[in-house]
Amino acid sequence: MENRRHVSLVGPTLLIGLGIILLLNNLGYLDWGLRDILQLWPVLLIAAGLELLLGRRSIWGALVAATMVLVLLMGGVWLAETLGRDRIAMQTTEIRYPLQSTRHAVIKLAPGVADLTVTALGSSPNLVEAEVQLPKGQILDHDFSAGAEALLCVRTTDRGPLRYVSPGRDPLWQVRLNPTVTLDLLLDMGIGNSSLLLSHLQVDQAILNFGIGSMHLALPQRDSSITVDGGIGTLQMTVPRELGLRIVMDTGLVARNLPANYVRDGEIYTSPNYAQADYRAEVVIGLGIGTVTVNPVSVDE
Repeated sequence: MENRRHVSLVGPTLLIGLGIILLLNNLGYLDWGLRDILQLWPVLLIAAGLELLLGRRSIWGALVAATMVLVLLMGGVWLAETLGRDRIAMQTTEIRYPLQSTRHAVIKLAPGVADLTVTALGSSPNLVEAEVQLPKGQILDHDFSAGAEALLCVRTTDRGPLRYVSPGRDPLWQVRLNPTVTLDLLLDMGIGNSSLLLSHLQVDQAILNFGIGSMHLALPQRDSSITVDGGIGTLQMTVPRELGLRIVMDTGLVARNLPANYVRDGEIYTSPNYAQADYRAEVVIGLGIGTVTVNPVSVDE
């Protein structure tokens, strides 16, 4: 009896399709990240079904299955980039709480999927000013306790079927905090990109958690303790040159791009000016897969 060797083309076709998506992204025709690619996961189920139904019968069946998978993959990209652009109507909620007698505040932010920016307020009588976009099926809860020690919690809650905007168009969170008070910042983020510009804020402690995404963290010129814990993504830290920095790495498959003059002792990296610096920061980084980059800058940059 002739022993026919099974030829599988579905797996290589998926790799080719993902390679095309990454190429289009690098060329600027797409603005996709890892999360956006993961949204195409149903194609994997379809591919497995086509492989079982057609791919194992003959070489022609394998060719048909591979062609259908490639068409479905490219069709999914096209649908996400065209039909999905204006599909979701976003509503914007504004948050304003007065400064009053507050000297220290704990700020807790818990967006599910979002592009988040945290920065300093200009001249304002408020402790916090924020604009938060929400997709259909999601509501915003925010609780505030006033006083010398203030507490603000902002989080999203899903009500009914939740639909997100198309790739590269996550709901925007813009949070501005008063720079005259000391702060503890707690972030619990699911998926998305965050830009935490803490340079002009008096942050004593920050605990920053995210699942998948990228984070740009600009450290303040003051004594501080910061913990960053992420699943998959990139962390880019901007550090004042005058700040003494100690980094403790607890990472998995992570590329590290740190200044060459940092002193390494096992998984601990220390800036050369740490001992004599007027202000020191300790950053503990726990990241599963991704990249950590540290960029020293002048204070006025």
